[in-house]
Amino acid sequence: MFDEWLDLFERNNLHAQFNFMGERHRSSDCWYPIRHPFVNKLMTKIAVRGHGIGFHPSYEAFESHEVFNLELESLRQVSPIEITSGRQHYLRFSAPKTWQMWEAAGLQEDSTLGYPEGEGFRCGICHDFPVFDTKQRKMLNLREKPLIAMDVTLALYRRYTPEQSAEHLLQLRRTVEKYGGDFTLLWHNSSWNAPFWEDWKAVFLGFIAS
Repeated sequence: MFDEWLDLFERNNLHAQFNFMGERHRSSDCWYPIRHPFVNKLMTKIAVRGHGIGFHPSYEAFESHEVFNLELESLRQVSPIEITSGRQHYLRFSAPKTWQMWEAAGLQEDSTLGYPEGEGFRCGICHDFPVFDTKQRKMLNLREKPLIAMDVTLALYRRYTPEQSAEHLLQLRRTVEKYGGDFTLLWHNSSWNAPFWEDWKAVFLGFIAS
């Protein structure tokens, strides 16, 4: 499916980012061996074709410096390109602590801030913006790129039909275009070949190609 996605993005002149989890315990959810040859070849292919590789911290990492840094370092060791951005697993976030960890690790951009339960503009904006640390009362180098919509939000939280989802995405896109912003869409690779998601392929393909 990754070749299919890469071809799709390139036909539509889009730069995509693929967020990878770092090394973690086998009992963790969404575990995969980060040093497996398949994963390493996939990263190389993504990089060679001009797309991005980002960091996907685990469920526990949003408030643990130790877990966050161990996972990030393991990813940096295997990535063929520099890791500068990503987003949190399950959109788990604690302000300003999570931002502080991203900043301390030298990361440049996060795209976690969206609503898990609903599509739309959690940050009230569709442009990336500089992060302000409310505890230390200072501007960080980190920038936040707001998340506008996510596949599981539409299908599982909102329980939209694929047709309803396509219409909501179109309405959001019109708003983003009106203000000259960026539409950040999160679509999991697991939401592709599973039987439940079969009818959702058309939603994703239609949005990317429109």
